Amino acid sequence: WGARRPTRVVDHREAGKYLGQYLTVRGKVLRTAERTGLIYLNFGPDYRTDFTVVIFKAYLPNFTAQGIDPVSFYRGRTVEVTGTVKEYNGPEIIARDPSQIRVVKEVKVP
Repeated sequence: WGARRPTRVVDHREAGKYLGQYLTVRGKVLRTAERTGLIYLNFGPDYRTDFTVVIFKAYLPNFTAQGIDPVSFYRGRTVEVTGTVKEYNGPEIIARDPSQIRVVKEVKVP
């Protein structure tokens, strides 16, 4: 995959404005879910309208080969995900490889 990082990084709440564009979306994964054939990383309280990262089970070996269980690994973390923003129950990016998702270190203010 070797995802190239676009220069544009947008907040997950703004992702719907960039449908069809290849960019990086940044936000905190609030919830994760595993359904038949799919894993969801949800960035807002309403999965039907908020930004979501979708990982098809066919791509799961790309993650597990690197020791990543997407359901538990990304939950609660701030990430940047790179890909083409699509629309399906809100804006989404399909992640085929963990190189598309970068965990961002959060700076704690004293």
